[in-house]
Amino acid sequence: MKRRGFSLTEVIFMLTILAALSVVLSRLFQSLLGDVPRYHRAYNSQLTVQALLRQLEKDVDQARSLPHRYGEHTSDGSRLLLELADEVIVYEKRPDRIVRYPAGEAPAGAESFRPEEIEFDFYQADIDWTVWREGQAGYAVEVKTAVIGKFTGGRRRMFVNAAVYFLGGIPQEGTLP
Repeated sequence: MKRRGFSLTEVIFMLTILAALSVVLSRLFQSLLGDVPRYHRAYNSQLTVQALLRQLEKDVDQARSLPHRYGEHTSDGSRLLLELADEVIVYEKRPDRIVRYPAGEAPAGAESFRPEEIEFDFYQADIDWTVWREGQAGYAVEVKTAVIGKFTGGRRRMFVNAAVYFLGGIPQEGTLP
């Protein structure tokens, strides 16, 4: 005798498999859709970090020195001082941004925006700089950057990078730290 259809057991079995498969695929699809905006924010942060690095490179190329102190400002892990021909520029780390301003214009820790400031806002970026010094004279700035994204499965460091910007060219042999 020829069969023309499926038995009730076969239909119930297939529906159970399809239901389980749809649950697994919907969770996977949901997590992927949730990560798309996070990747977009991380990419935008990376673009901001690149703009910061371009500005810093431009300033270091024009800088005469990397002073340790200028007035009330001290160059440390949260501030970077660059002496240009006509002014001293401060790069200051603040929560989720770095602000560049002339040292004589903005008081330390000022939170209000001034027209001469340039703000680099980023979402979860890790930026560290170190001034390479020989004695008291700074001759290079090392900048390490990474964007930290919160994704399904935890936090990830992305776009990890390091750059070194030298004042007036590369130092002589044996002067690297």
